[in-house]
Amino acid sequence: MTISKASILLLLVASGALAQETAPQTVIAYRPADGKVQAWNPYDSKTASPLFINAVIERRSVKAMVDTGVTFSTLDSTWARRAGLHVDTSFDITLSASGGAARAFKGPVVDLQIPPYSVGKLQTLAIDLNGAANAAEHPIDIMVGMDVISAGSLELDLANQGWRLGPTGLTWPRASRVPLRYTPDRYHSYVEINVEGHPLKLGVDTGYTGGLMLTAKAAALTGLFRRGRATTKAAQGSGGIAITQMTIPDRLRFGDLMLQGVPVDIEEANGLPTQWRLDGLVGVDLLRHLHAAFDFPAGTLFYVRSETFVVPEVRSTMGIQALRQDDSLVIVHVMANSPAGESVRSTAFGLRTCRSSPDQASGVPRYREPA
Repeated sequence: MTISKASILLLLVASGALAQETAPQTVIAYRPADGKVQAWNPYDSKTASPLFINAVIERRSVKAMVDTGVTFSTLDSTWARRAGLHVDTSFDITLSASGGAARAFKGPVVDLQIPPYSVGKLQTLAIDLNGAANAAEHPIDIMVGMDVISAGSLELDLANQGWRLGPTGLTWPRASRVPLRYTPDRYHSYVEINVEGHPLKLGVDTGYTGGLMLTAKAAALTGLFRRGRATTKAAQGSGGIAITQMTIPDRLRFGDLMLQGVPVDIEEANGLPTQWRLDGLVGVDLLRHLHAAFDFPAGTLFYVRSETFVVPEVRSTMGIQALRQDDSLVIVHVMANSPAGESVRSTAFGLRTCRSSPDQASGVPRYREPA
């Protein structure tokens, strides 16, 4: 199997370097079409995937991904150069990303139109987003981060109507609500919510297409990995390949709701939740079970159960995960407790029957598809 959209981790946060630079005063205006409530953006509810939308940068149409796990909005460096926008390669920034650290540069200051917002003088980062776009199977010219999203609210009804950005000041009397806060450095948003009866601090990340990611400590506290068979999986991150443990418990108590079919991961060693001093992350494979509204300025998450039944993703696999590179598939991981994993462990089958040969640069087995 290839690394699918359900296995993508697209989480970025810059070090303090950019925030410490003298930056232009970004102006964000809420301008819904014709003064009406913002329409819903479509979403394919059959799979857990990021939030995509068409936007405009400097009068050029772009493919945007709205990602609450990104602190500073980040341009694809190749797109920026093709558009004639300046990328300052002398300003090197280290990003904390899934799969390891990534390198980015100071991007241009741009004007961005993303319905219903008009954003002026937005300071961006620039990074190569080609790997993320390939893993998402969708072009990404810009990841729109919390420097824009946190100006208002983000409403998700992924299994039914879709999603939309909106103003602050939401009211929803029939919904459950929990605090929506920021880490002390203001780089990450998180909710305080009970999971299996234990209060946890969970980052909100629409770029994480899994369900719930926990630290090892939080996983042990909730006992979720004692209630189902576990496996391992590879996930494409901006810093490389991250290997995590995964299980799908028969049920998951999340706040006031009991959910089913939500995959739960244990983060990689020193993963993003640990770096951010949180207990875990909430991803879109859990969020699509909810109708939720994140009012960032008001510091509140409203949520109810989705009115539409969420179809579980098909997860049957032989257990071989691969990434496409040019005309080849590069095997990156054999999942534990899978048919392929059991064959590797108990016999001499291994990967040799794939007629693979080591990649000279990386030593990773490569299987070339027949012409």
